Amino acid sequence: MHWFFASWHWWLVHSGTSELTPNVWYNAWSGWVSDLGEVTLVGAVVVGYRHANCHIQGCWRLAKHEYEMDGVKYRLCRRHHPKVDTRPTLQDFDAHHAAMVAKPKRATRSGLGPKGVTDARGGQSRA
Repeated sequence: MHWFFASWHWWLVHSGTSELTPNVWYNAWSGWVSDLGEVTLVGAVVVGYRHANCHIQGCWRLAKHEYEMDGVKYRLCRRHHPKVDTRPTLQDFDAHHAAMVAKPKRATRSGLGPKGVTDARGGQSRA
């Protein structure tokens, strides 16, 4: 029974809850109890990552695409989703830019410029 009291005394001293210290619970709250909040934050980050990553075992990528199979929805990354193509290449961007440059510009109506518009003092605008 002596080992129990010795180990209990050791636990009280090292946890900061011994009555031999000037502030009984101060050492506990500023020591190991405050670490519980940090462990909670790290755990929340891990759970958030596990929720957002790909459902394929061993894949570390973030899942952005849903895929339904047999009535169950899975979240998959770009690499593992069967219907998502690869990233656009430089040739894709060049082709899109060439198509946008070749597109005719929208016609504007003339005569609706800022000339003739009066300013706040009642004078003519000189723009």
